[in-house]
Amino acid sequence: MSTTPDKLKAEIVKAAREALVAAQGAESEALYTTIIAELDKFYGGNQKEMAAALQSAARVIEAEVGCDEAMEFKQRTCETMLRVSMQARHRGGDLARIRPTATPPEGLSTLPFKELAYIYVSSNDFERDLAYYKKILKAASLWACNEDECRTTGLRLADGPLFVLTERKIAGGFEPVFYVDNLQSTVAGLKKRGWTCLEVPSIKPRGSAFRFADPSGNMFSILQK
Repeated sequence: MSTTPDKLKAEIVKAAREALVAAQGAESEALYTTIIAELDKFYGGNQKEMAAALQSAARVIEAEVGCDEAMEFKQRTCETMLRVSMQARHRGGDLARIRPTATPPEGLSTLPFKELAYIYVSSNDFERDLAYYKKILKAASLWACNEDECRTTGLRLADGPLFVLTERKIAGGFEPVFYVDNLQSTVAGLKKRGWTCLEVPSIKPRGSAFRFADPSGNMFSILQK
């Protein structure tokens, strides 16, 4: 275990580089889990200090590797921190002892999507709404980017899916985004059942996503896990 914040940051950046090369799958997931476990041990579970350390590492990755890679790192570590925190809470265990499982819980294989990743919320005054969430609700700001030329910020309000504030106009104001294991096969299966995609895949922080609407006009997206 590292003895100083600088040594820990160097180890995080090294592990992040390996995880970014691995991209997806068990190896990448295990590396991100190790990063969060080491941070948890070093900072004694203080999530504010853990988030600050991840932001510092992300700045190094952005400078040395690239903006897209830094955004990927922020999103993946945020997801991993939430996942291991929830696992630890359910199991009563230490974060460092939790490792990703490759087998989904029994019965979930029949569901149409893998999990709810995050929820987009449309804003007609981005600066005003962002200030409200951060200053009044005390939401944690995890990342920010320009998505389709619209300002977008990932916020944590509670355990569960990430809350994403965006300038993009969304019918109904909300858009849940679901992960799937295989985007192309999921889309092919949906089309066989009469599903229609509204537009060409849009670009999310984690990659391309297909958007669609239910009969009432509520918007949804599906994204490769």
